Amino acid sequence: MVNCSGSILNNTGGSVNYTFKTVLGTTTVFDPTLSIATNANRRRFNFTWYVTLAGNYSQQHISWNGSFSGTGATTYPAIDTTATRVASNTATENMSSAKNLQFLVTVANASAELVVNGFTVVNVL
Repeated sequence: MVNCSGSILNNTGGSVNYTFKTVLGTTTVFDPTLSIATNANRRRFNFTWYVTLAGNYSQQHISWNGSFSGTGATTYPAIDTTATRVASNTATENMSSAKNLQFLVTVANASAELVVNGFTVVNVL
């Protein structure tokens, strides 16, 4: 399990797209884009990923749960009215050797801001 939390500030005067890309090894497993409207207040976010082996070292199931305050358009389904999103995917990385799990953020406006307050990795064998 990997958890990442922080805040988004968009006080640019217009909507800004934030893309949150998750890569396991060389496989992009999630890449939601949130269109965040302008606001003088910070918006909190919290993302959690669960990576499990599905039978052997080369089959993974990855689930993602993301929540953020404020409204934002994304292609992943909402499970409640407070912008909690869920998604799942698979990968076929050979996990018998070390692989990177990357969390990449692209912001479409240099004046907008994203702050990561915490990043936690839990390894359960």
